[in-house]
Amino acid sequence: MANGGLLTHPDKGREPLNVATMQPNLAYLNRADGDILEQVSPPNHQLSMRHLWVTPDDQVAVAMQYQGPVTDAVPLLAFHRRGQPLRTALAPLATQRQMRGYTASVCVDPVSRVAAVTCPHGGLVTLWDATTAKFLRALAVSDAGGVNLSADGPGFWLSTGLGQIKRLRVDGRSSNLTSLDNLHWDNHLVSAAG
Repeated sequence: MANGGLLTHPDKGREPLNVATMQPNLAYLNRADGDILEQVSPPNHQLSMRHLWVTPDDQVAVAMQYQGPVTDAVPLLAFHRRGQPLRTALAPLATQRQMRGYTASVCVDPVSRVAAVTCPHGGLVTLWDATTAKFLRALAVSDAGGVNLSADGPGFWLSTGLGQIKRLRVDGRSSNLTSLDNLHWDNHLVSAAG
C-alpha cells in the first residue's frame, strides 16, 4: 500500500496541511488480519508515495509526488522488493526538473522490464530500466496521466487529459490510438477484459 502521508481537510480542498510532519511510506499488509508485515519510507519525508505497480515477480514500482520546491532535484520513482532497501531513481537534472516534482502513474512491462512513468505537469513520460533503476529516456506527451500495459503487444497504453489514448513502445516510439475531444482522462488507466 502506498501511503502518501498528506493530511487534508474538506474546507481546504486538496491543500496539504502537514508538509513539515508528513510520514509517507510503502506498507505491506497481511491480507488476513491487516497486520503490517514490512514498511519502508522514502529518503525525504516530503516525497508523497502515491501510485504503485507490482510486477509478476513481486517488484514494486512507486510513483511519488514532491511537496517541496519544484526546482529541487529529488527522486520521483522508487523500486522495492520485500526485505531489501528502497531504491530511488533520478533522471538527468534537466529532465528531473522538467518533471516538476509530480508523477501521476507508473507501469512496468514484465518482458522488457521497462517502467513508464507519467509526468503530466511536465508534459512528459519517462522510461526507466526497472532492474537497475536507471533512466532511459523522456518523451514529450502533453498531460499524460494514466499508463497501463498494452493489450496489443509489449509496451504501454497512455491516457491524457486531452482525451487521447496513445500506444507507447518500450523503445520510446508512440502513436495515437484515439482522441476524444469531449473526454479528459485522469491519473489512472485500467485494462478490462471484454
